[in-house]
Amino acid sequence: IIMICVQCQQSICSTCVVYDHMNHQENLLFIEKAADKQRERLISLIQPLKQQKQQLIESITKLDEQLLKIQKQKEQFIQQQRDIDLSVDLLNRMSNEFTDI
Repeated sequence: IIMICVQCQQSICSTCVVYDHMNHQENLLFIEKAADKQRERLISLIQPLKQQKQQLIESITKLDEQLLKIQKQKEQFIQQQRDIDLSVDLLNRMSNEFTDI
């Protein structure tokens, strides 16, 4: 196997070049050249994926930061609710004491 026939999508030997692919001369590539073209094609496909991956990582980081802020706010609200509950309980007890007098 020394060449690739692009038209037939086959790897071919020197004998096949002469007999089976003689009319495909403009579509024949040496295997090294075909490998280089595939490598370039794969690199061009991988690059946008790397960029998308980086954007996703950045988005996840931002979401994690927002989640932490929301969790802190939740804890603050829970504490405020407890404080309000305590105040209401205290006021109720005070009210009961005044009515008992």
